[in-house]
Amino acid sequence: MVIEKDDKITTSLENESYKGIKTIAKDLEKYFNEMHIRTEEGKQQYVDELYNNLSDAGIKRLDKVIELYNADHPAEPLTQMSDKMSRYQQSITDITALLLQYGDKYGKENADLDKFIYGEFTDSLQNVKYDDIQNVIDEINKKLHEELTKQEFSDGKDERCLDTFKMLSKQYGKVEQRYEYAGSSSEEDLAEKVSARGRSLSSPKTKPGISPTIFTDFLLDCAVFLDLSDMSSYLPDLKEMVVTVPMAREVARDHSILVSRLTAYAKRRESGGFALLSQALQYGLFYPDMPYGNEEIRNPVDGDILISTMNTVREKNCCRKKKSSLN
Repeated sequence: MVIEKDDKITTSLENESYKGIKTIAKDLEKYFNEMHIRTEEGKQQYVDELYNNLSDAGIKRLDKVIELYNADHPAEPLTQMSDKMSRYQQSITDITALLLQYGDKYGKENADLDKFIYGEFTDSLQNVKYDDIQNVIDEINKKLHEELTKQEFSDGKDERCLDTFKMLSKQYGKVEQRYEYAGSSSEEDLAEKVSARGRSLSSPKTKPGISPTIFTDFLLDCAVFLDLSDMSSYLPDLKEMVVTVPMAREVARDHSILVSRLTAYAKRRESGGFALLSQALQYGLFYPDMPYGNEEIRNPVDGDILISTMNTVREKNCCRKKKSSLN
């Protein structure tokens, strides 16, 4: 899931002068409804992506929004990023300490040390769920930058530690660094794609993505690798044919009544005339397969009900004959 920079919720969260935290919580609920995000996993995925794209001030405001949202939806609460990361705090701390101690030596001294560093890095990620690796990597990135800033290395150790972290993270995918262009918007300047006034939009965003290492380090003991021929070699030949299934008696009766009434109304101008033909065609086609849950048909001229919901057939049980015949 990718969140646009001008996303309404993101913009509101980054606007420190905007005080409508309750409004943002309502906007979050409205967004889930508008985008038809019904599952807890889908909602949490959107919230996690919000956290990944916000500044520290925006993250604090989002925490408050999540608290308000959870108060209104106790049955389906969302998880704050800080709570999620607390489960992996030991892994984050261990990898940060590893990089601070040995990061500047990776690829510089000997193969045994490199294997040790890489082994410790991967072992610390063993207990991290695959869906959470991205967020853990981001948290390590943030914590490593904080620690390097505090220690103020002057011999280039900080750059070497960050380079090691990027190289290790690339084993799980790619490293993305975004920049905000602050120069002129002329075609000549944009074509050069370089500006002395450009500034880094954020610290390098390390994205694990998908790489073959994921399978060997995390999925090998719980995955089965099959070729398509392995699955199809023992299956019978595929045969396709048309099977005609007569409608159930109740469905056929109501279908006949419905079509004949609609046809009669379509011939009378005061009942809607030709404006009813599209509804007659629509009902005539789908009613045999779904003779339940349909709305009444109204006169397009004055809105009066022409045909009420067919009450004889309401349940899906009427279609069992068709399903059993096809099975």
